[in-house]
Amino acid sequence: SITLKNSDESLEVDLIICATGWEQKFHYIPQDFVEANLEEDGIYLYRDIVHPDLPSMGFIGWISTFCSPLSAHLQSYWLLEHFNRSLTLPNRREIDEYIRESKQFKRKHYQFGTQRSTFSQRYFWVYFDLLLNDLGFSPELQAPSERLKALAYAPIAKHYENKGAKL
Repeated sequence: SITLKNSDESLEVDLIICATGWEQKFHYIPQDFVEANLEEDGIYLYRDIVHPDLPSMGFIGWISTFCSPLSAHLQSYWLLEHFNRSLTLPNRREIDEYIRESKQFKRKHYQFGTQRSTFSQRYFWVYFDLLLNDLGFSPELQAPSERLKALAYAPIAKHYENKGAKL
């Protein structure tokens, strides 16, 4: 188990995987989940972070954007709130609808590839707005051209520093 830094609450976890690399392998995910969800262009996730059939597992850095380190940082805050139960996910029907719409969008706008499910390159600011909105921050913090600059997200980092988060 892991103990959350800002509370006495412990979460039972079997495994925390910190991995890098370009080739996606799924040997650490239950095989029945992989068989049910792996499509020719990847596994689609809610907010590119979690899947409702694996509620205690999250994926940071799974998504591919033009600013992946910042994406992973924002995803870390999102997943922290999710695991702290401070972030309320929509119901299963709405999550499935989001995944379906994400799949349609990516299949329309991105060339086929075995990892197309993880693509969000030129639409990264839309993805950031979704995460920020979920976290209770005002989307549209900056013009899209400014969103590659880490300072645009300083208020969010400060908020989590004040809560004791160290990411």
